[in-house]
Formats: sequence, structure tokens, C-alpha cells
Amino acid sequence: MRAIWAIVPIKDLSRAKQRLSGLLSEAERRALGLAMLEDVLTALRQSRALSGILVVTGDRDAESLSHDLGARILPEPDAPGLNPAVASAVRLLAQEKTGGACIVHGDAPLMKADEIDRLAAVLDTSPAMAIAPDAAGGGSNGLALSPPDLISFHYGANSFQRHLQEAAARGITPHVLQLPGLAFDIDAPDQLFTLAAAGGVTRAQEFLRSLRLESRTHRPAQSVR
Repeated sequence: MRAIWAIVPIKDLSRAKQRLSGLLSEAERRALGLAMLEDVLTALRQSRALSGILVVTGDRDAESLSHDLGARILPEPDAPGLNPAVASAVRLLAQEKTGGACIVHGDAPLMKADEIDRLAAVLDTSPAMAIAPDAAGGGSNGLALSPPDLISFHYGANSFQRHLQEAAARGITPHVLQLPGLAFDIDAPDQLFTLAAAGGVTRAQEFLRSLRLESRTHRPAQSVR
């Protein structure tokens, strides 16, 4: 059986989710980031397809939590940003002859283990690639690659299309998977209300419900999904 590892890049939580600052304090944003990371790592640990989890971070609290949950830690590279962080992780896995990688992010608290299994199932052959977009269709919330360094990374605006273009330029036909739990990520204040109201008892949901957000502000008229 070929080894497949998850990669989870986590930036400094004190600088994360600035767009939530109108609703959450810095301490609350940090606590939410850790709660979401715990949810993501829990789902990954429950996956039957993974051989291990590699967390790329320079945040001490994220490192400690990840270590406690059995993840391997890779320090952030000197170059800032998501793309260098992911690139450093896939280089390491490629050097270690790992069969494949599933790249997910720490802000998808509704991710399910069976969704990771579906991503990883595409990697039964090599080369192979699968991509799971975010709910809006612009981001790359899940990316499965065999070998791990199959493509270059283009996280940022319109990364879903940019990764598809990268695959096409290399003659790769990727599998596009619609995975609802993985597709839901937290980027805007209205999504906090959506997450708190959704069914489930994840750590992030429990934390948000404890804040009683409805008492702080009126819920936005529309939710971005």
C-alpha cells in the first residue's frame, strides 16, 4: 500500500483571519483558529487512507496542539506565504519517497474523514491529481497529488482555476470532487453564524456558540457559501 500523507499549513494565528476582527477579538480569533485546527486534525486522524499528518507552522500553540494530536511538525520556511509553506512540505515528502499528499487547510472545521478518503482514493495510480474547490468555486480547499510534488502551487485568488491550468499545462487530467464539508471554510464574519447554526458539535462550533454572537451584532442578511 502506497503511503499518503496529509499536509496542513498553518500561519501565525495572531495574524490569521483579520477579516473577522469586526466581530472577534484577537484572542478569540486565535482560540477559534486552534479549535478549527483541532477539528481538521481529528478528521484527518479518522481517515483510513492516510499514513501520517504533516503540519507546517511557526505558531507555537498550533505546533503544540498538532504534536499532541500525533502530527509531525515542519517549521515554516523563511519565505513567507502559503505557497512556499506547501512547497517545502511536498519537497520533504518527495525526498522521503512518499507516494502521495493530500493538502488541506486549518479553517475547514466541517471536514469529514470520508471526504479525505475520497481525495486519497484518486492516488491509487501515479501520476494523479484531485482537487476539491471551496463552496464559492474559487479556492482549492483540498488538493491530492501523486507524486507529492506533481505540480507547482498557486494558492491565492482564483487558485482553483489556476491549479487546473497548471495541471493542463503538464498534461494532467485532474479529478474534481465536490466535498461539502471540506468546501466550507471560514473567511468572513457571516460564515461564523452559518457554522454556529449548522448541525454538529465540532470544537469550533462549541466555541462559537459559547460566544453568543447574536448578542453582539445582527446576523448579516446573506451568507457567503
